[in-house]
Amino acid sequence: MGLRLLKWLSIAAVSLLILGIILTFTLPLFIHPDFLAKTITQLIEKNSDYVVALENPSVTLFPTPAFNFERVSIQSKKAAAAAAPPLMQAGKLKLQLKLLPLLVKQIEFSKIKAEQATLGLSFVSPLSHGKPIPPLENAAVVLENVRSNHWVHFKLEGTFLSHERNLSAQGRVKVDLTQPGWDQSAFDMAAHLRQVPLSKAVPLLLPNAPVQIENGTGHLEVTLAKEQGRSNFTSGGKIQIQELTYHLPAMPGKASQPADYQFDYETEIDLLSQVVNFGRFNLQAPFTALSGKGQINIRHQQLDGLQISTTRFVFDGLPQYILSVENYMPLHFGFSGEGQFNMALNGGWDQIMLDARLDLTDSVFTYSKYFEKPKSVPFFISTDDFVLKNKKELDGGLNLRLADMRLKGTLVSYDVTSGVGEMTFVTNLFPLEGWQAFLPPLKGYSVTGGIKFFLNGKGELGRVGSNIFMYHMAMENIKAVSKEQIPLFDQLSGSIDGGPLNMDSKDLTIQIGNSVLDLDIKVFLHRAPDLMIKIQSKALDIRNFILQLRALLEVFQWVPDGFNWDQLEANINQFVPPAAQLENLSAIVQYTEGKWMLQNLDFDVFGGRVNMIGQLDLTNPKEPVYGLDAEAEKISLARMFRHNLRTPIEGNLFTILHLTGKGFSAEAVAQNLKGEGSVSVTNGELYTMDVLGSIGRVAQFAGLNPFASGSTLFTDLIAKFTFHAGHLQVESLYTHSNDFDIDGAGSVGFDGKLNFRLDTVLSNEMTKKIDPEAKPDARLGPIPLLLTGSVDSPKLAPDPGLIPAFVANLLAGKVKKVIAEKDWFGDLSQRVSRSADEFKNQGQDQAVQSGLTLLESLFQKRE
Repeated sequence: MGLRLLKWLSIAAVSLLILGIILTFTLPLFIHPDFLAKTITQLIEKNSDYVVALENPSVTLFPTPAFNFERVSIQSKKAAAAAAPPLMQAGKLKLQLKLLPLLVKQIEFSKIKAEQATLGLSFVSPLSHGKPIPPLENAAVVLENVRSNHWVHFKLEGTFLSHERNLSAQGRVKVDLTQPGWDQSAFDMAAHLRQVPLSKAVPLLLPNAPVQIENGTGHLEVTLAKEQGRSNFTSGGKIQIQELTYHLPAMPGKASQPADYQFDYETEIDLLSQVVNFGRFNLQAPFTALSGKGQINIRHQQLDGLQISTTRFVFDGLPQYILSVENYMPLHFGFSGEGQFNMALNGGWDQIMLDARLDLTDSVFTYSKYFEKPKSVPFFISTDDFVLKNKKELDGGLNLRLADMRLKGTLVSYDVTSGVGEMTFVTNLFPLEGWQAFLPPLKGYSVTGGIKFFLNGKGELGRVGSNIFMYHMAMENIKAVSKEQIPLFDQLSGSIDGGPLNMDSKDLTIQIGNSVLDLDIKVFLHRAPDLMIKIQSKALDIRNFILQLRALLEVFQWVPDGFNWDQLEANINQFVPPAAQLENLSAIVQYTEGKWMLQNLDFDVFGGRVNMIGQLDLTNPKEPVYGLDAEAEKISLARMFRHNLRTPIEGNLFTILHLTGKGFSAEAVAQNLKGEGSVSVTNGELYTMDVLGSIGRVAQFAGLNPFASGSTLFTDLIAKFTFHAGHLQVESLYTHSNDFDIDGAGSVGFDGKLNFRLDTVLSNEMTKKIDPEAKPDARLGPIPLLLTGSVDSPKLAPDPGLIPAFVANLLAGKVKKVIAEKDWFGDLSQRVSRSADEFKNQGQDQAVQSGLTLLESLFQKRE
């Protein structure tokens, strides 16, 4: 009996087990899909702010019982009311239920799987002005063991701004649905985003970014972890950008060099206290390796020890990667080499304390052709009590050290958004020994002396014309000497002060060659820049000064285009004797609106005094217009030519000169130079011609030969002249001596060729050497002479066209017609009536007839 009962019980147990299995697998058949869809919808809408739409529900039994839906959408109630795109849309949704909880009317999912899904990303970019992030498309989502307060494992794949799936995420999440809240949640997940085209991502994420991406891809790796019962979570990750190229709309036609960038970080974030703690962050770029750490309290807007440092910062090619650098660098400024940077930030957002140090020892900085900071020279910049107020206003000090120079600077109320503020910089009086290494033009020289600077600026500091600057520069005995111990300049001392309206020098002195100059420079800036320079020198060695000035200007490459130094030196050497010194020199030079004006130039030279005024108009640089007025008094020609082996003339020179012209080329000077003037030489001697000796060549005047000396003494030489068409035209030339008087006219070409006609009247004493019976007031003449040859080698001889007639008249016995009894000196002091053109245009016969007529009027035949 007992055995039979045991047998039936066994059969019943097996039958019940089989029946249970059958019921377990067929139980979903008894749950109507519409009922399940309605239950799920009500459950989500009741416990959240979302609405759900499920279509075409169905049931599958194998391989495991599951409910399937099509065209599934989940949307927030607020978005649904605004007809906004849903949070999620899926072509297929599969729910695998846990069967036993259904027996007690509970729904638990062993797996949820969505395919062909589009997931809207609910967050927005802070810089996209409220525009949502593009959705994740072609997504597949798998959730396993979906139940409250248990680890829910998930896996996500999808497409983000790509044609292929490039996003994958996996991990686990735990949420207590009975006590929902951030503290009771936990997660541990990782996500990877690959091959995102930046040309699509940047315009969507940062629509107002001032760059246009041409090429490049982005890669993102992120890990997130949080423990249940804690409010903070950790995050780490890496962002990679490959082959990035871009251009700025403000700089069309110029693209950046392709470059790779990588940023990785480790943070701990507490959302409740809103504290972000950076354990580390690193940036790798072609031009830098940057790292940092620190803490940010977002709720209290506080920075706590945020540190940023670089192990290297490479300046070479930096503008090729960061195109906007060129917009902030001064014109002609260049840099290369490497630097190191350290910065610490502390304090609230309304007042951030900044402590920074920049080491530029291994860098090279250049400015045009005038400055170069060599590599390995110590160069440090640091801050001193630097504060950023109200997120935009800077206050504090700056310190700079370059070699022996120490610069102390301050910024006051500098608005970083507008660039408006005030800055002050001051340096020590630092020695210039070794500074030739910083000044390329002086690399072949040894520099000594000292200099210091002061600068104060107010207004929009980075914009010329929108600020007010005041500055002071003091120099003490600055000197530059070549390796051959030849000074380029010496004794440069004094100071320069400037402000918004003018610049002014004080006690400015410089020695160039053998000459010491005292300079007073003023620049007026209230309208167009005006310049005034006053120059004084006790002694200016002209040749040496020009030679040294040329060397100085060529060293600094300040020579104007087209300026011919060789021609200037040739002219100086031709007209200025060696060691000629301008003594007690005083000059005033002014510049305004393209015009240079020589208001006054006075100096003593060769025992006399010279005064000049002039103007140079450069408003049309291709055709400069110039003018000069000069006056000289009592210049000793003997002192002027004392270094010549063959002194041409001696005497005291007086002259007045007025010149105008256009252009400086030889052709322009010959064509456009015009002018007029007069010259007078007193108590002199001509060494290049002998008047009495030249007359004595005629046989009838042989009585003068004993008085020929090879030169000509005179008491007065007066000439009036004009410049025109490449010639110096002498309208009247008068010479008086104890032996004769000369009246003449002619021309001197720019090539130095002479062409003069001279009428000579002998004194009574010389007349008696020819005619002993001449009366006491009788004077023989005018005797016609020609002056030809060149200035260096003049030739004086009787006029072959007129002298025969004069001699014939004399031999004919018409002595009374060749003896003048009136005041010839007084007559000749009047303006000469004949011009050189008249001499040139008269034919030979007419000239002879005119000469005979003049002879008859001046000479009388003796009874």
